[in-house]
Amino acid sequence: MSIGFEEFIKSVPGNKDVNFDVGVNIVPHADFETLNGPDVIVRRIINILLIKRGTYVFDPEFGEDILQFIFEPADEVTHSGIEQIISNAIEQNKGDEDIGFEVLFFRNKKGFRVNIILTTDGIVKNFPLDVDESLLGEEGQV
Repeated sequence: MSIGFEEFIKSVPGNKDVNFDVGVNIVPHADFETLNGPDVIVRRIINILLIKRGTYVFDPEFGEDILQFIFEPADEVTHSGIEQIISNAIEQNKGDEDIGFEVLFFRNKKGFRVNIILTTDGIVKNFPLDVDESLLGEEGQV
């Protein structure tokens, strides 16, 4: 079966004009999960938050690096910095969806939880993202 160029472009994961991507989980039929619709937008936002700006040589402005706040004090200055980074990532990627978020500091360990709240077609979905030292490499460096 042959498909045209337009159909091919629409099927490529990561295409910003199409809400389709491949997730990191493996589904029962031994393939990666397929994400579509608004879930793709939230996955993009989470990826941008976790990637350190300047990591990609050909797109040095890509990423937001929220990991830099893991060991910062749980105060208003840190909270404000985290909110600014999340707001930037959401603004760059949202479409017609209503996307909000809340930031909650952990009490028993360093780090915080970001709850990304997506409302579309009257359905509310919560996407929690725990940002703590488990996301850091073996050296524990940001």
